[in-house]
Amino acid sequence: MDFKFDTLKEQRPPNKAKTIGYATKAVWNGAFAEIYHHDNLIAEIYKDMVKLHRAGWDSDTTSNRLHQIVRANYPYKPEVGDIYSVGKVSGKIGLHVNSLFIRFDSITIGRKGMLNARAGSN
Repeated sequence: MDFKFDTLKEQRPPNKAKTIGYATKAVWNGAFAEIYHHDNLIAEIYKDMVKLHRAGWDSDTTSNRLHQIVRANYPYKPEVGDIYSVGKVSGKIGLHVNSLFIRFDSITIGRKGMLNARAGSN
């Protein structure tokens, strides 16, 4: 699965769901891509930001998809290391920012690194 903005932008026809993995679909709407897993919106990928959504789930597959989305749009840089990754702590999905773990329901990561999060529920 390739979750890079530029790859998703090439998806044709627009506004039509395209299967890109097990129970995972992408829809390009002309300005950004929406990623669905089991018909739940889990991400919006824009040119200048990525919005991640747990969609109420803390499954390993949802965590994996969100991690792949982050990795595709914020790749590992040897001089800095892993800035962003998605994983689970105590069974709950969250975003790792360096060594900090942020539990979220929805979180926005700007291309310049700005974060905006809606706190995760228990």
